[in-house]
Amino acid sequence: MFYLELVSGLRKGELAALLWDDLDIQIRTISVSKQYIKNPSGKLILSQPKTETSVRRGSIPQEAVALLIQEHEKPPENPYMFPSSTTGEMYYPDAVVKLVSVKIPRALPEPRGNEKIQ
Repeated sequence: MFYLELVSGLRKGELAALLWDDLDIQIRTISVSKQYIKNPSGKLILSQPKTETSVRRGSIPQEAVALLIQEHEKPPENPYMFPSSTTGEMYYPDAVVKLVSVKIPRALPEPRGNEKIQ
């Protein structure tokens, strides 16, 4: 999920809404035509992206395709590209942000000596 976010520039609601049908492994693209957002009452709803230009097909590198194929082997019957390991449903978009903020710093090397990560 994190690699795809980095190489594609998808927003958190777009990532959470991705289905396996949105991936074309032959031409290495992701179709973005929906997103999960909160409505005014705070309920999560599936909607179209904000603007017409946000509906798009984006190219992704072969490395991303290979990682997605590996990921799809875990729960192959699940329609969501990134299902929650707890519920099997889609990730709540805010959970995507929390995952990144927790996992990315853990993946960084520890500073040596006087080095500081900024």
